[in-house]
Amino acid sequence: MNLRLIMLGCTLLSATLSYATTADATPSVAGVSAPTQGQDYVILTINGQQVRKSEVEAIWSSLFPAGTAPQFSTMEETVKQNLLRGVIGEYLLMSKAVEANLEQKPEVKQKLEAMRKKILVDSFLQEKSSSLVTPASVKLEYETQKASSANEQEVRASHILVKTEQEAKALLTKIKAGSPFEEVAKTASVDKASAVSGGDLGYFVKDGAMVPSFSQAAFALEKGAISEPVQSEFGWHIIKIVDKRVRAIKPFAEEKEKIEQKLRANALGDYINSLVESANVQYFNEKGEKLVLTNGAQEHKH
Repeated sequence: MNLRLIMLGCTLLSATLSYATTADATPSVAGVSAPTQGQDYVILTINGQQVRKSEVEAIWSSLFPAGTAPQFSTMEETVKQNLLRGVIGEYLLMSKAVEANLEQKPEVKQKLEAMRKKILVDSFLQEKSSSLVTPASVKLEYETQKASSANEQEVRASHILVKTEQEAKALLTKIKAGSPFEEVAKTASVDKASAVSGGDLGYFVKDGAMVPSFSQAAFALEKGAISEPVQSEFGWHIIKIVDKRVRAIKPFAEEKEKIEQKLRANALGDYINSLVESANVQYFNEKGEKLVLTNGAQEHKH
């Protein structure tokens, strides 16, 4: 494992955990006035090398999902110093790497080039996706989904999944004899993710959420009913319908981010496909024979 990442990761993890336990503390450093907010001052010098506040803030922000990092300026002093120790270690290791002339090693050059390309591609995709998806298109997609979902039914179901029909029939007999469905699911279902909650799958609509055979069987049942064994590609199910209702439509504010992410992914996928289709690409096997890329399949070009 990468020793540098272990060292820096442990130090920064310590800073993050310290923040979590002292987030409500009021920072106070006796005799030192806080610099003007937003001022990119020199926060460290390491063997004469200056490190600015913005560099430290960038490292701190990278530990959190985008836009969720607490403000560096309001950080409790002990947390801040833990973070700075990680930065100091990073800079000193970088200095040692430069002294060792590691940048000239072919494998290091290759990794650096790969990182450079990834940063460029990620930055370009971020800018491109912003231009492809507008607030108006997000709102329009929401209204379209809202209209298509009007009066759409959804069910809340629990299930027990086993490998064979014989197992399913035996468990169904047990349930009909009085064993609670939820307890049987906990002990017998091979779907461990839902078994812990008695087989509960939550609410879902008829199309797209579940495999067709399961969905059709579930929506054919009345509330409270338990199905006969139903086969799917995963095995054999016993389905119990916990509730049926008209699907609730969430407000735009709650759906906006999810819709925007979906539209951006679709738009970028289409954009990348268009680039691939318009590019002059030649594909060869190890013998130098020209091949054709067709939806991931390799075919000889005649």
